[in-house]
Amino acid sequence: MTVIENQETSVRLIPLYFAGTFSKMICSHTTTLSFNMKNPFTRTIPVLPACMIVIIGNAVTAPYATAAPKLPPSTAISHFVEFNLINSTNTIIADLSSQNLDGRDHQIRTLSEGRILVSAQVNISNPGGMAVRGACHLFISDGTGPANGLTEISVRPAVWFTTDNAAYGITVPVLGYATKRRGTYNVVVECEQLAFNGGTTGRLDNMIVWEAAK
Repeated sequence: MTVIENQETSVRLIPLYFAGTFSKMICSHTTTLSFNMKNPFTRTIPVLPACMIVIIGNAVTAPYATAAPKLPPSTAISHFVEFNLINSTNTIIADLSSQNLDGRDHQIRTLSEGRILVSAQVNISNPGGMAVRGACHLFISDGTGPANGLTEISVRPAVWFTTDNAAYGITVPVLGYATKRRGTYNVVVECEQLAFNGGTTGRLDNMIVWEAAK
């Protein structure tokens, strides 16, 4: 309900859109006025002193009452620290909860059940100068703690290969997703070297995590 009061001899109505109900003017004696319910209007109506204009219904000012769109939750981290990769053993190179550039908690906090999407970029260096292969993976927690119930969400391990030239590193994209209920979730990036020889290192360049519709 919108109420406009005026003690003068006239009252000016602001532009409104109505959803099909009615409006009326109440003075010392009751006077009922009918308005066009579909179009905005601006009109000056002579009235008695101490009159009240009562507008009943779903009135929305236009274009001033447009609500801002609600964005889905998201988070992002970097971690410019290199970790030696061990043969056939996953090494954590970054996560949302603490192992990141500022050491703070960047876990994603979802507002509803939906699909959590992850896109990460890992840099692999090869100071040993040997041609080896390796893989990187994404894991997500179960919502009860940053290290609890970690399960792999990579569609498949992101396998990479180095050359025998130590001057050339490689950049590896790692993607994953998981459908989760509303909660707080940690995402972990792990990499491994798949060879006994060699001396590769892994470093997270960046990781972006966001929620989408299920």
